[in-house]
Amino acid sequence: MDAVLSPVRPPAPVPGPETGSYYKELSWQTILFYYLLGFIFYAFVMLSALVQDGTVQRLWFRWRWSLWQKHSKAVLPGGKAEGWFARWALRLYDTEKVRLDTFYQWLAEANEAFEEGRLEEAVEAYSRAVDLRPDSPVARVNLGAALGRLGRHEALEQFQRMLASDGANGDARKNAALALLKLGRPAEAYDLLGPHLEVHKRDSEAWWLAALCKAADPDSGPEEVSEPLRRACSMEPALRANISSEEAFSPYLSDPSFRGLVVPGSQNF
Repeated sequence: MDAVLSPVRPPAPVPGPETGSYYKELSWQTILFYYLLGFIFYAFVMLSALVQDGTVQRLWFRWRWSLWQKHSKAVLPGGKAEGWFARWALRLYDTEKVRLDTFYQWLAEANEAFEEGRLEEAVEAYSRAVDLRPDSPVARVNLGAALGRLGRHEALEQFQRMLASDGANGDARKNAALALLKLGRPAEAYDLLGPHLEVHKRDSEAWWLAALCKAADPDSGPEEVSEPLRRACSMEPALRANISSEEAFSPYLSDPSFRGLVVPGSQNF
């Protein structure tokens, strides 16, 4: 008996782009998933670049530092934090590199504000820098200078703390003497300048300040005022032009001990 052969049927077409059935089978959830996957990858690449640059660490540190100051009661000498939140934050996130980067950032912002006359902002920025590096002479002395410009008594405290850790710091000593002078304590201010003048005999600024201290001291005579003033002018002759305009020296200008100090023509003797 002869076999009956059935006709061969061609295979069914595979769904693909040419038929459009492949894309029709993708649900909107699947498409959204692929979009999110691509976004996550892009975000990861960008975040890695920012981390490598240090931007993320600085931003995170500044945010965490504000929380530290809010939740901790105080920062003890040596940079040790008091309060559970501060200790936890330091233990988990604090690194010396990030701390140093943030310190210089606050210091730069403070210097800019100080130069532009925004003293309140300068005090805030210097305070944050001092919190980060309590042993920094630049940050602490500049903080005191900004406080002094505002006429706040805390300026003297900053200079005294600096001198307690570094008695040879000339800027701190001169600024502390100036703060004492503004507080009406000229004798203490002059005594504070003494050790600095013994070492730095060519510091015209310190000698000028010493003359101001003597001029403000009611127990000092014209000769005691003119002596440090002559030293200052001998090292920096341009200072002679400022003598007659300085109110503290006005009572002594007619005294013979001041003859030759004032620029000719500025006063009649």
